[in-house]
Amino acid sequence: MASGNRIIVKHPPFLFRIYMAIGLIVVIVTINEFITGEPPYTATMIGMGVCMYLPLGIMMLWTKMYRVTVEGNRISFRRGLGLVRGSFQVSQITKVIREITNTASGSVEKTMLYVCGKKMLVVDSMALQADQFLAYICKHVDPSAIQIIRRDITKRNSLFRKKMSQIRRRPRVK
Repeated sequence: MASGNRIIVKHPPFLFRIYMAIGLIVVIVTINEFITGEPPYTATMIGMGVCMYLPLGIMMLWTKMYRVTVEGNRISFRRGLGLVRGSFQVSQITKVIREITNTASGSVEKTMLYVCGKKMLVVDSMALQADQFLAYICKHVDPSAIQIIRRDITKRNSLFRKKMSQIRRRPRVK
């Protein structure tokens, strides 16, 4: 993925494989419904197509089309369904927000890049080469433009559970 001074950030292939597996299950269920179900088959097929295949296809394309490429000091990106494309110089970055969320299963990091005050790009920590991309950004962007936000969901959930247990123990007023 990274060769020399080139970094390519994209979604991991397991996301696409998960969506493909879900799509295969939906196809099997639809075929089973067509074979064993009662009429009207047409309404079932249209309903399954609209409700299941279309969103699943969009999610599959969304994960496949996402790509961020860093070459020299130019960052090019393709997001959405591949319809949103752009590129900018690293010197044009005005603000970087790193959102680090601690959960019970680990920490998740999301990096948002702003160019001329407009959010241009979001890179999640689960993307391939995201750590190299973050290191590149931290090296080439002014440290005063980088803002770090830390959130701890584990504490919030434990406080919620504590409050709920207190509410359950209160005597009921008649």
